[in-house]
Formats: sequence, structure tokens, C-alpha cells
Amino acid sequence: MSAEIRASYTKSGLRQLKREHADAWEQLAAAVGQAALDDVRGASTLGWLPAELHGLIADAMIDAAGRDCARALWAAVILDAFDRPMLSAIVSGALRLYGRTPPSVMRMTPHAWPLIFRECGRSWMEPTGEDRAMMLFEELPRAIIASTGILDSFLGNCDAALHYTGHTGAVNPDYERLAAGGFAIDVQWQLPTPNVQL
Repeated sequence: MSAEIRASYTKSGLRQLKREHADAWEQLAAAVGQAALDDVRGASTLGWLPAELHGLIADAMIDAAGRDCARALWAAVILDAFDRPMLSAIVSGALRLYGRTPPSVMRMTPHAWPLIFRECGRSWMEPTGEDRAMMLFEELPRAIIASTGILDSFLGNCDAALHYTGHTGAVNPDYERLAAGGFAIDVQWQLPTPNVQL
């Protein structure tokens, strides 16, 4: 079976771009072509699309809107998904169990991953301190490791975890293992300053 990505994820990215950057939408539509857009439109929300098609669109978002903007758009897509049926139960359960911290959301990745990605390897979080964690990916297919847009969307997902839990921090990619199908993201955040009573 080929690597596939849930159609709702691709559709949400396109909707977010069209809503926030109409000028970039026109450029993306011209770049990816009507046939690709028709394939996305024709897929059911719960259906699956080839990872290559999602990568084509995610890469075109970078070309049309810029890399930082595209990453922010994918973060907005995930933030919206946190409140939708597919992910809301997972996220709210994580916050109840572990508290409102970035790793609380990030540690649910193995449960959420198969809801969005199929035959796309696996992902999980490893804590590395009270203010730091690593998101790890392995066995990623060629369609993912060849797409800057998809890899940047993973960074956007980590940005979303920080934002959703009310933390500021840094999200830094590690591309060293890409050739072997691996990818890592170092996520750091500031811990709240305790109130000191004098």
C-alpha cells in the first residue's frame, strides 16, 4: 500500500490558505494545476489522498505564501483540529491526564498519527527534560522526506502544541537522519515563573 494522508488535512490546509491569503491561493492553484485540485475536492473528508499529492500542495504553499507563513497555516489547521471530533477527545484526555503542557499534547502523537497518516512510518515524543522534548519520526516514506512542505507542517504541529498550552518556546528541526527515513524536532519551552511571596 502507498503512503496516504487523510483528505481532511489537505483540504483544511487549502481552506486556511484561501481564507487568509487569497493572493497566494491564486499562485498555488496555478502551480499545482486544476487536476490536482479536483482530486482533492473530489475526495471525501474521511478519505485518503496520495502523500505525493499532499506534498505537492504543501510545497506549493511555501512557494506561494513563504515558508514561515505556510508553517503558521499548518499550525492553525492543527489548532482547529484540536477542537474537532477526530482529535478533540485525544487532546482533552491528554490535558486531563498530564496537565496543560506542550508534552501533554505531543505525547498523544502515536494515537493521532494513524488518524491522519497511513503507511507513513511512525512518530512519537520522548521527553528530555522538564522544559524540552523531542518529536521523533522513523520509516518515513520518500513522499514525505522529499517534501519540505510536509516536514514544515510537522514543525507547525509542534508550534500548535506550544500555542494551545499557552507556552512560548522554540521548535527546531534535525534533518540529519532524513536519508534513512528519520526526522527529529527539538521542542523547548519556558516554564512558568513561580510566584514568590515576600
